[in-house]
Amino acid sequence: MIEVKKALPADGKVLFELIKGLAVHHGQLSYLKSNSEDVSRALADDTINYEAILAYCDGKAVGCLSYSINYSVWSGNHYMHIDDVFVDDAYRSQQVGKNLMINARDICKEKGLNSMKWEVELDNPRAIKFYENLGATMSAKGFVRWYVNE
Repeated sequence: MIEVKKALPADGKVLFELIKGLAVHHGQLSYLKSNSEDVSRALADDTINYEAILAYCDGKAVGCLSYSINYSVWSGNHYMHIDDVFVDDAYRSQQVGKNLMINARDICKEKGLNSMKWEVELDNPRAIKFYENLGATMSAKGFVRWYVNE
């Protein structure tokens, strides 16, 4: 049975381990600069606007979805920006990701938001198909980063 819960500051260590799993999965562990204390602080700080949900299977945290609520001047409404979605390799194809996404959709509805946005690696057809099966659509926009303090 899969249970999805809102991550609390006390869950920082558990959430960080899943974030680290995502970094390892993508071969990007060297880019991970935060730690579990940073994650706990972010979850506790209302000014940061960071939230997450955790998926548990038989009491073990096996997936996470982190997000923030942003404002779009185009739509004149707030939307959910999903930062990361991750499911431990051993629990993929067992509805964990779907449960996380459905829970995120329900959070949007509760908050009166009409959309969710996130990124997906273009060379990840399995993830793209997963999102399309949920009813999401891909955009042709590119993703741009500018590191100003390095």
